[in-house]
Amino acid sequence: MRLLLRDDPGQVEHVDALVAAGDLFVPFTVLIETEWVLRAVYRLERHSIAALLRSLAIIQGISVPDRGGVLWACERYAKGADFADMIHLVATESAEFLTFDRDFVRFAGSDSRCKVRRIG
Repeated sequence: MRLLLRDDPGQVEHVDALVAAGDLFVPFTVLIETEWVLRAVYRLERHSIAALLRSLAIIQGISVPDRGGVLWACERYAKGADFADMIHLVATESAEFLTFDRDFVRFAGSDSRCKVRRIG
């Protein structure tokens, strides 16, 4: 969070040193939690959150699982999708994803990495 928001100088200094050293890994679960905190705690707007998450995914010294998939999820999120749902799709990859959510299929789009099918 500090890396993205730069809101605590002491913690930012530590985070910047870690990033400069490289080889930091941010898993899907942390990305999902970061979106939630930016939305629910900091009350940022969707487009700002999407931009921050995109920037996190491309910072040199930080790796995320499936960078292209994370960027795809950020794009879908910016257009109104639930970020966690889109990350679940990225993580699913080749299996079929079943959902009761009627908007999920629409937000996943035709370029989803796995088939999304609405049930019920």
